[in-house]
Amino acid sequence: MKRIWNIIDKTACSKKTKNTMYISTAICINLLLGAILWIVLGQMIFPDILGLLCFSGYPAIFFGLFGGILFLYNHEFS
Repeated sequence: MKRIWNIIDKTACSKKTKNTMYISTAICINLLLGAILWIVLGQMIFPDILGLLCFSGYPAIFFGLFGGILFLYNHEFS
């Protein structure tokens, strides 16, 4: 997370734009990681498309969105 923020922080944008870019990037990365996990492991257990949505959606929401927001809160005020 810190590495992603360091890359985005180097851009010449406003603080609000940087925060939005960070949250969007964190969600997309966690979505892709969940989809890769489903491709590797989940097809044996949950072969339908619903399994893909669960394996990619939950990490994107919990780790990407909520984790990204918590990271920005800690980053902005520390």
